[in-house]
Amino acid sequence: MAEYILETVSVEPAQYKVHNLNCGALPATEGTRYLGSYGNQKAAIDKAVNLLNGVEPCPDCLSS
Repeated sequence: MAEYILETVSVEPAQYKVHNLNCGALPATEGTRYLGSYGNQKAAIDKAVNLLNGVEPCPDCLSS
């Protein structure tokens, strides 16, 4: 199971990214929230959508 992080500082208006814990584009720990360990990225994104609007997968580490 992979671990996922939510970038809580919007990159663009109302755009928050979900990253795999090992992503090279993951920002510093400030402005992030640990989502947990999931068997697939959809479950992590679903969790993030329940926390913030405008969530999308990171294009560097997660395929849409």
